[in-house]
Amino acid sequence: MSYERSWPDGLVIRELVSDEYAKLVMPHHGSIFTADSPRFLYDDYCSDEEKEKLKALRSTFQGFRLTIGAFFNGKFAGWHFGRQDSPDTYYMTNSAVLPEFRRQKIYQRLLESTIELVTSIGFQCIKSSHHPSNNSVIIPKLKIGFWICGTQTSDTFGTLVNLVWYPKQTRKDAFEFRIGYKFATPELSGLTRLRD
Repeated sequence: MSYERSWPDGLVIRELVSDEYAKLVMPHHGSIFTADSPRFLYDDYCSDEEKEKLKALRSTFQGFRLTIGAFFNGKFAGWHFGRQDSPDTYYMTNSAVLPEFRRQKIYQRLLESTIELVTSIGFQCIKSSHHPSNNSVIIPKLKIGFWICGTQTSDTFGTLVNLVWYPKQTRKDAFEFRIGYKFATPELSGLTRLRD
């Protein structure tokens, strides 16, 4: 699979190949995800034996992964990384736009490109988690149809807001029915039936 999309203003979003992600993203990772937001890295507290077991588990997980980069007039401007969370769910792990390229709709286009790509593959649900104060990411997602589906407390990141997006209207209707916002549509009449 190879993905590339261009806009007339000079923005290109394309899939990052091989070790491009590490070369382009890692030099900026520390400045984007700063120590202002303390993280508990549980690996630091694992024994050598536990670390080896974790390494083996990570190496056997074969889920789909996606890394895309945003390039504005040839300069690296931002990225998205995500992975398959379950057979039908894609998890948006992290995305960022470098400070000098912000407020130019690059994040919105990264988001749209990610949705376009993962739904074309067949994912039926897209999820993400964010610090509750991360309005620069949460608000654009809410504007394009993501919903808040809960909160969680993570030992690594602290309190997080969970968002979800469905490509099919039927699942959107089911979600809104479940939260008490809508009555069930005729199509959802069998919503509560048990699986055969």
